[in-house]
Amino acid sequence: MNKRVIGVFAIAGLGFWAHTVYKSLHSEKCHSSIFKSAVHYLRYEPRAIETLGKEIHHDMNKHSIKGSVNIFKGEADLIFDIEGDLDMGTVELKAKRIQKDLWDTQMKLSFRNGELIQF
Repeated sequence: MNKRVIGVFAIAGLGFWAHTVYKSLHSEKCHSSIFKSAVHYLRYEPRAIETLGKEIHHDMNKHSIKGSVNIFKGEADLIFDIEGDLDMGTVELKAKRIQKDLWDTQMKLSFRNGELIQF
């Protein structure tokens, strides 16, 4: 094989590896308990339902999650998009575990029109 063919395979392999690592990190955030709790909370929060609509969800294939979740330190700092059947917003979530199942959580939901809801 010539060098050009080897180079193409090397680039394709690195691209596949980078994509796999990105997807696994994104999936880890999507399946964290603090992320799931935040989305569940928004599904039943009256102010979120009023502005986003009833079908509130995060589409992990369409939107990425920025930030980090550290389960060992008990810290989460996430920014993600959430959508409903009426509108779409951005959630900023900061949480710190105080005890085993107790979190100190600050969450903001902002919209394109500048409206902001704090929880």
